[in-house]
Amino acid sequence: MTVSECLRQFQTGGLRRKPDGNPFEDVIESERTPRKERMLANHPSLKPQSFLRQLVYAPLPLGEGILLDPFMGSSSTIATAGVVGYSTLGIEKNPGYYYSK
Repeated sequence: MTVSECLRQFQTGGLRRKPDGNPFEDVIESERTPRKERMLANHPSLKPQSFLRQLVYAPLPLGEGILLDPFMGSSSTIATAGVVGYSTLGIEKNPGYYYSK
């Protein structure tokens, strides 16, 4: 089954293209997590929002669906997905990392 056939039938099958129309490269560049973002969450492996926006954007080819984060941590991926407009579901075993308003 081709990627286009999977997209039509299952609404999945390949990475979405970047907003400029180009495909994602093999490496996604990232910066260090800015201090203002580190101050928001107490987690040892907090990723920068600029990096997470790219990861969240790519896997839902039609821009629809639910993003599942089974290792939610401080919920930075869930927060990013919410900003992009996706529905989310997160699971975290350690209540010390999770922060909810």
